[in-house]
Amino acid sequence: MPFFSSSSFSFSSSVSINGKTDSQRYATQTQLTPDGKTVKTASHRSGEPVYTETRQYDSAGRPIVDGRVLRSGQPTQ
Repeated sequence: MPFFSSSSFSFSSSVSINGKTDSQRYATQTQLTPDGKTVKTASHRSGEPVYTETRQYDSAGRPIVDGRVLRSGQPTQ
């Protein structure tokens, strides 16, 4: 299925307090298709595992959870 559009954003930051450095990285990618959109996010803080998340939405912008579209916050049957 061809994508209508795809965009990405990322940043990193680093802070040093009392000689201890804490860094964080964040990236997100959005893919728009005729059927809806997929948003993939990854973040990482120094010393912690990478956190990843993928969210999907239908063409009306409603969240898709476990293959089902949420309407009014409730999964469809």
